[in-house]
Amino acid sequence: MSEEQQSPASSDKRKGTYQLLALLLGGLGVHNFYVGRKGIAIVQVILTLVQVIVMAAIASKATTGPHAAGHAVGTLFWKVALGPSVAHIWAIVECFIVKKDGKGLPFKKSFV
Repeated sequence: MSEEQQSPASSDKRKGTYQLLALLLGGLGVHNFYVGRKGIAIVQVILTLVQVIVMAAIASKATTGPHAAGHAVGTLFWKVALGPSVAHIWAIVECFIVKKDGKGLPFKKSFV
């Protein structure tokens, strides 16, 4: 069987597309929406939103004290850079270990 001919038991979703979405937009669960794993995708979106809200609350507390000017830049870094980090790390791990789509069918191998 050639590379072009996929067995009927394979997914119409491509592994390369899944991995690219996981690396670029993984914290938002876009890669899991792409393959039909909606439950996990929704958990990733909620996790990212909760982390951003918590980081924003921490940032607002840090900018109200007597040393607010010195902490503002550092706090902004933590809010922006590490807010969605847990969900994104989760997505990067998924990008290498997930082999099947939401229906349990193996991915196509190619990017195109």
